[in-house]
Amino acid sequence: IPHIIIKVYSSILSYWFDIRDSFLPGTLEQYAADDG
Repeated sequence: IPHIIIKVYSSILSYWFDIRDSFLPGTLEQYAADDG
C-alpha cells in the first residue's frame, strides 16, 4: 500500500473526528458509558 494513501486516509479520519467532536461533544462517550 502506498504511504501517500495511508497519510491521506489518516488525515481524513482525524479531520472527521474533529468535526464529529465539534458537533457531538461527548455524545458517543456518554452513550457508551450508559450502555456499559
